[in-house]
Amino acid sequence: MPEEVTDLNNEKILKAQAIENELRRNVVRYRTAMNILGTNIPIECMCLPNDIEKILIREGFIRIFDLLEFREIGNHDLAEIKGIGKARAPIIASRLDEFVVVQI
Repeated sequence: MPEEVTDLNNEKILKAQAIENELRRNVVRYRTAMNILGTNIPIECMCLPNDIEKILIREGFIRIFDLLEFREIGNHDLAEIKGIGKARAPIIASRLDEFVVVQI
């Protein structure tokens, strides 16, 4: 009888661990979706200097997500954007970082 009880307890533990793992995966998916939705707002909300904002819009960066996708997913340097260069890139990077911190 004690072996049956132990087997039953082990089975319950395994089921509980499986449920917990599935819950964790769902929470990660949810957070990712919320982060993406939260960045689907116009670039103008970053309060960048007008010249930088105009360059970004001209180059097709109309949403904050576009910049994050370029930098994080595409693994590109913001200075690679035509017209931005190394002098303006840190301004954009700091505003992106501020936005991400506030969003979380």
